[in-house]
Amino acid sequence: MPRGVLVAAKKSKKPESTALNLQGPFLESLKERPFPTAEAFYRDTSRDVFAFCGVRAGKTYTGAEKTGARVYGDVVRALRSGCDWKSVGKQPRASKDKPRVTYWVVAPTYDLVSLSWAMLRAVLQRVSPLILAELDGEIWLETGVLIQRKTGYDETQLQGAAVSGVWADEIATLPYASMLQLRNRLSDKEGWLIGTGSPRPDSWAKTTLWDFREDLDDSGVHHWMTGDNPWFPKKELARARRSMPERWYRRDFEASWDTFEGLVYQGFDPSIHAVDPSKVPTVDMRYWGGQDWGWASPGCFVLLGQHVPTGQIYAISEVYADRLPTYVEGPGESWVRRVGPIHREFGLVTVYCDVSKGSQDVFCYRKAGIPARVTKKGAGSLIDGIKVVERLLTLDPERGAPQLVLSSACRNLIRELRSYVYVCDDEGNVKDRIDPTCSDHALDALRYGIIGEFERAEAGFGVMEPRKAPELLADWTIADLKEYGRRQARLNKRLKRNRF
Repeated sequence: MPRGVLVAAKKSKKPESTALNLQGPFLESLKERPFPTAEAFYRDTSRDVFAFCGVRAGKTYTGAEKTGARVYGDVVRALRSGCDWKSVGKQPRASKDKPRVTYWVVAPTYDLVSLSWAMLRAVLQRVSPLILAELDGEIWLETGVLIQRKTGYDETQLQGAAVSGVWADEIATLPYASMLQLRNRLSDKEGWLIGTGSPRPDSWAKTTLWDFREDLDDSGVHHWMTGDNPWFPKKELARARRSMPERWYRRDFEASWDTFEGLVYQGFDPSIHAVDPSKVPTVDMRYWGGQDWGWASPGCFVLLGQHVPTGQIYAISEVYADRLPTYVEGPGESWVRRVGPIHREFGLVTVYCDVSKGSQDVFCYRKAGIPARVTKKGAGSLIDGIKVVERLLTLDPERGAPQLVLSSACRNLIRELRSYVYVCDDEGNVKDRIDPTCSDHALDALRYGIIGEFERAEAGFGVMEPRKAPELLADWTIADLKEYGRRQARLNKRLKRNRF
């Protein structure tokens, strides 16, 4: 934004009439949201605004824009009112300066909040002359505005400050205690809350937001599907429908709040997914493992391999043992003595290990020469891992077979796949979480290995990164474009003028 715009804003003494006067560079961004459902969320003037959407539906990008626009409106209002805030030194520092207002960007894990933070930083580049300083996880803007990055999985990390606004990404996977802590932080300043994420049926978001969305005061709850976003290629949407389990397609791409019930891995069929060990290739293979330690229960190591030319993934063998120590001096069995020979035979790239017993077990593996690392865990990681494994077990129409198959030598893994179920309460109501009485030691080891080794896109899921322009609008017919224009016109007549 040119400096002249800021100067004009400082000198202007006209009363603020509408928020459109404050949007500045964010008016242009309306061209980058070419579908009505996202624009309705962007223009919603409620104090608390939520969007629950399908994957790659543009919710994070639109959330970043809405956050940037509200913060920008705060800065412009302060400039017009003659705000005289100044930093102590040449650049503001959190250790020296007291901000006039504080805003937070929050997500359950560091990886997730890093993505949201990067998106907001890109949005704020449109008003780069307002940026006074940028530190690690902090941005200072003119008039004493401080924006901070926060991890929300542990509510103790969200204590202390009074906050004027929060953007919480993947909000449905935040623990409820963290959500209550955010409410406390916002109460002093009567601050606003923007929440974006995907549906999680067995979460506080379902029972406190979605189910009562018509009765919430000064709150807006929005919902749209991946198919509403013209930036997402139609051929990828069709591919996902063909290659995914139907219930996961509804949840991921149609943003369904349906609750899962019955068997977790409904598509698992030993006649399709289990092969004789002699059918597993031994040439052009890449090997790694997944490790569930067990403590007061059995533990399991699963040997995994991928045939590089075809991309086929195999669960080759398992080590299933009850209360086996990681390492012992002198004679006696241990995980090191059971897995060490497997590493020497196959040349494991990595063993992805459960973190529940701490890092000492991983250290024992590394000390013995086994390349081990802790698997990623956090909010929603169990359900995300189940989703990835179930997709790999689904018949791939292009391949004519599932991408993941199991050697029949993995008897415990096969047994657990056939008995893993979602839980019901005492009244028979289905809950969207796993029955805790199910045996899952081999399944956990499989899940750690799969999630650790493959990113979602690399596993052939057809999920594409956001594009800068809708390159595949050529897929639209003239009728599609005319209908889109009519929808957009109706929405513009219906929406109020936006006030930040």
